Amino acid sequence: MFPLLLCTLLLPQTGQRPDWDNLEVLGRNKLPPRASFYSYPDRESAEAGGRESNDQFRLLNGNWAFHWSPKPDAGPAGFQSLEFEDGGWDRIPVPSNWQLHGYDPPRYLNHPYCFEPNPPRAPVDFNPVGRYRTRFSIPDRWRQQAVVLHFAGVKSAFHAWLNGEYLGYSQGSMTPAEFEISEKLRDGENLLAVEVYRWSDGSYLECQDMWRLSGIFRDVYLTATPKVHLWDFEVQTTFEQSLDQARLRILAEVRNHGAKTELQGLNLQARLFNREGRELDTDAGMRRTVSIPAPGQSSRVTLESRVWQPQLWSAESPHLYTLRLEVRDFQGRLREVVPCRIGFREVKIEGGQLKLNRVPLTIRGVNRHEHDPDFGRAIPYERMLQDVKILKQNNINAVRTSHYPDDPRWYDLCDRFGIYLVDEANIESHGIGYDPDRTLGNKPEWLEAHMDRTRSMVERDKNHPSVIVWSLGNEAGDGVNFEATSQWVRQRDPSRPVHYERAGQRPHTDVVCPMYASVDWIRRYGGKVQERPLILCEYAHAMGNSVGNLQEYWDVIYEHPSLQGGFIWDFVDQGLRHQAPPKYQVLSRDRHRVPAAFEGTSGPGIRGQGMQSGFCDFPPVEAWDVTGKALSLEAWVRPQRQSGHGPILSKGDHQFALKVAASGRDLEFFIFDGTWITCQAPLPEDWAGRWHHVAGVFDGHELLLYIDGTLVARRTYDGRIRSSDGRINVGRNSTYPKRRFRGSIDEARLYDQALQAEQLGHLDQPPVAPLMSIGFEPEDFQVESPGGQNFWAYGGDFGDHPSDGNFCCNGLLLPDRRPNPSLFEVRKVYQPIRIEAVNLQLGKFRVHNLYNFTSLNQLRANWLLREDGRLLAQGRLPSLNLPPWTCGDLQLPSLPEPQVPGARYTLTVEFRTSQATSWAEAGHRIAWDQFELPWLQAAPQTISPESMPPLAMLEEESQIRIQGPDFEAAVDKQSGALISWRQRGEEWLQAPLGPNFWRVPTDNDRGNRMPRRQGIWKNAGRNATLITLETHRLDLGRIEIRASSRLSAGTGSWQIRYRFHGSGDLLLESVLEPSSDSANLPRVGLQFGLTAPFQTVEWYGRGPHENYWDRRTGAALGRWKAAIQDLPHPYVRPQENGNRCDNLWAFFRHQQGGGLLIQGMPQFDFTAWPYTAEDLQQANHQHEIQQRDWTTVQLDLRQMGVGGDNSWGALPHPPYRLSAGRSYRFQLRLRPLSEGEEVLEFARQNWTLNN
Repeated sequence: MFPLLLCTLLLPQTGQRPDWDNLEVLGRNKLPPRASFYSYPDRESAEAGGRESNDQFRLLNGNWAFHWSPKPDAGPAGFQSLEFEDGGWDRIPVPSNWQLHGYDPPRYLNHPYCFEPNPPRAPVDFNPVGRYRTRFSIPDRWRQQAVVLHFAGVKSAFHAWLNGEYLGYSQGSMTPAEFEISEKLRDGENLLAVEVYRWSDGSYLECQDMWRLSGIFRDVYLTATPKVHLWDFEVQTTFEQSLDQARLRILAEVRNHGAKTELQGLNLQARLFNREGRELDTDAGMRRTVSIPAPGQSSRVTLESRVWQPQLWSAESPHLYTLRLEVRDFQGRLREVVPCRIGFREVKIEGGQLKLNRVPLTIRGVNRHEHDPDFGRAIPYERMLQDVKILKQNNINAVRTSHYPDDPRWYDLCDRFGIYLVDEANIESHGIGYDPDRTLGNKPEWLEAHMDRTRSMVERDKNHPSVIVWSLGNEAGDGVNFEATSQWVRQRDPSRPVHYERAGQRPHTDVVCPMYASVDWIRRYGGKVQERPLILCEYAHAMGNSVGNLQEYWDVIYEHPSLQGGFIWDFVDQGLRHQAPPKYQVLSRDRHRVPAAFEGTSGPGIRGQGMQSGFCDFPPVEAWDVTGKALSLEAWVRPQRQSGHGPILSKGDHQFALKVAASGRDLEFFIFDGTWITCQAPLPEDWAGRWHHVAGVFDGHELLLYIDGTLVARRTYDGRIRSSDGRINVGRNSTYPKRRFRGSIDEARLYDQALQAEQLGHLDQPPVAPLMSIGFEPEDFQVESPGGQNFWAYGGDFGDHPSDGNFCCNGLLLPDRRPNPSLFEVRKVYQPIRIEAVNLQLGKFRVHNLYNFTSLNQLRANWLLREDGRLLAQGRLPSLNLPPWTCGDLQLPSLPEPQVPGARYTLTVEFRTSQATSWAEAGHRIAWDQFELPWLQAAPQTISPESMPPLAMLEEESQIRIQGPDFEAAVDKQSGALISWRQRGEEWLQAPLGPNFWRVPTDNDRGNRMPRRQGIWKNAGRNATLITLETHRLDLGRIEIRASSRLSAGTGSWQIRYRFHGSGDLLLESVLEPSSDSANLPRVGLQFGLTAPFQTVEWYGRGPHENYWDRRTGAALGRWKAAIQDLPHPYVRPQENGNRCDNLWAFFRHQQGGGLLIQGMPQFDFTAWPYTAEDLQQANHQHEIQQRDWTTVQLDLRQMGVGGDNSWGALPHPPYRLSAGRSYRFQLRLRPLSEGEEVLEFARQNWTLNN
């Protein structure tokens, strides 16, 4: 009977398709959507606060019995029955995502679906199902009441049973599903069984950029009420001519859950209390009689009252009142109490602006996914509380709930703490595309699915003052369905505007809300008279080392009234905490026996074992750098179906490769000779699922391509293969690591000869010895590391291919909520106060209050004068009674006279909270601006060369040595590099000092193809050719060495001048002359290695956190100190990091005392890492970076900006680029200091390299 029962219940009455695969079925037996609230039996429990103190509430969260199966028809039949035995099942916490508990792996994708889309059909062959069972009991008194079962969030769809009886079905995973269960409850223990489908037809509207996780991920609970009770209510606050008089209107719905009652009617009263708990006087309209509806029906009633001089709600002053709805019978007996926090506020679009309480709003916003690194989508309340405090502390006042309604508790927190919300419907069909003929938003048969999700959101969240805008969805195309949902929302709730990005400037969006519009684009919009405001729904893509030029956006936003801000993408990196498995290496079988890093699994090969779903990454091997006119590649592969690039054997993307072509339909063999010389042929029909031999041969005149021994393509080309720094990879492209081969590879070989056809395809004993050969038998493997380290996992780390890699990590915060450096920039740019100097010397400033509702007399203002970063004087400023959106002048007291020649002076004016708040301690800094005071700077000490001790110069076969009283240096005669610098007999250089013009690509760099466009600079300095090397003795105490070099690949010339002084000082001048036709430079600087004893660094420049040319507004000038191991920032995917800008000096302290002072002439940027740039570039995760016991130091004239308009093509803005059309001159002073010598004494000296 069990199989029959299960099958019958899952089939809808409208056809033979199961509910989860039927567009016509969005739910079964669900109660209508309603506001989120809790009902209490009396005032005492309602006032106690917290649902847990309510004996009419029962939380069912906990450990439930769980069974997973790969598809709906593969699980145990009859599991919902009382007689079914689940003792052998696993246990899983509810709420949770089952992927985070060892069942089918988490998958991250941006906009594709996890399955081949064929709307509305859900996948069948692999559609995992989670079956849950839990038991509970209820109090006896509940048997006479209406009991509702509430699922706050289940993804993506589910059926439920109680005590073996069918309850119903639901999809639309981000809003509640409620079922009336009174008649199905039993005395004693009750059994709840739930069957959850990973994918359903509803999944076509849940194609969001996030981890695709499943399960019961929000609360499950029961509520008990009288059978005739308050089912729903809506709170409306409106205002007449003045905001001093509000009208409070409550539209209430009383529902009868099937009771035949003697009640003649009910009295409903609304009572209003302020934050101190005092009840306010209200009109008689706040009490109404309600007629008893028929069983299964509802009655509606409106309560209304004027409220005089209400305290208005805003994010700056989130005044909340407690509304208490009390239901009594005609005898006056209290039956039910429903408390609700409400805010009085008015939202309108007027005069082309979004206004709150008749004041234009400034949206300093961020997009926020619900994500926890340990719990996935089942985000704990403590994490929500932490998030809302972080927002407030960093001047963020608005959140877009991208891209679905959040946990209801989040809205309560935003009401309480003061955060504006754009509440977004759980609708995204990005993977279908936007074509009007394809997009689901323009298909009428999908209208009800769109409407159901929109309706559920609006009804649930309608009473939250924090919700100021409804969003119809995200990246779901546009068309008739969004026109309809927009019309419905406007009619249902005219008190809030509607927002939808894909509507552009069409009539069904009240807000123009583009994604990633440029500064120029929004400037043009703001420069015209507009009827609608522009609020960027996404901008400043915060992926990795990003959020450059944020200040430029806000300079324009503040210029134009119709530009009202935007939402940064996004709040937190969506990394998952994961434990690294053991790492293995595969030894090549050729004579070199080189170990390759192995990622993936091994499985059946064409014989023995092969590599499945993985790759091998070899380190650089000079012998494998095949160039010239002879090359052969071959491999044995068993492919899976693939869309896009599928590298089989490659050396980066700029030397050679054998691969599946970008189309996914051809096999390709290419060599690189300044451009890609390709030879392609269509894949055979039996390509997928079978073993094939593939080979590519180049003989200097022709490219030949073979499949299974047959020549399938040839191309004539008289040329050569060029060298590149790409690494040999099997199954992956080392230049573009997201490009991976789908399938198995058994053996792969590289030859530096052009083989004949008969020499190819010999699996056992090739007639020609390969230059490189790799196989995957057990004896080929060795353990590299035992694993066990925790790291932040992203797409692909769980074997989830295809994936979109680390594109889920776009946050201002790391997954555990530690700040990424970009957060400090956001905090500064978003600050609601701006201070500008009117006359610095006279101490006159102008303060601009950019708050919408707050006067500055609520804050405390201070001034601080610093000398070389040391606090010299400070004081409190008079209170400023400056209303919002006004400016006023500020006069500082007289400042102290300068005392120290060469010192630098800065003045900071800041505003702090005067008292503690719910989100910060008293004294929390809200805003600051800093000013340099050059007129306070006395002339620095100038050094005379005549006082220098004498130097000796020794010219040897391979080097030139300079000897001074306490040091000895050596310059290499082959390269012109400084290769040794010994102080008192101790070597300080771990690696030579030489030019470097490359940076490890950031995520933005990878997205805009910087490695391809600017890759010519990667080894330009390292592979430079020395042209001249000259020595000049200037006098007894000064010797100068000049080296001139020609950079590799025609990128230009470079000169360096070393001037050694008997004092131990070394002055450096480097001059770069790029070729006019070269690519822009990533950076212009010098790099060297410092030995192990240097453990800390102090600097005077911007800090203390990482900053870059286009992201330094939030970094103050000062004297900072850090351990070298703390200077790098651990971005989820390793990349360029740790830079500090605008430094006068940096001092690397030796653990035995003293150290190395580096002084800019005048300024420089620096980076210091406990690893090399190569270590950083080869790693995909932080724990994979090889740590060194010495320090890589990078000193830059400048490094190009990080950009951040988007991460898929946008470049840094032009002012932050290093063009090849000019020369670059860079001067530094290096000075060893002994123990006891004071850094500032030497840093204040004035050195020049003038002849």
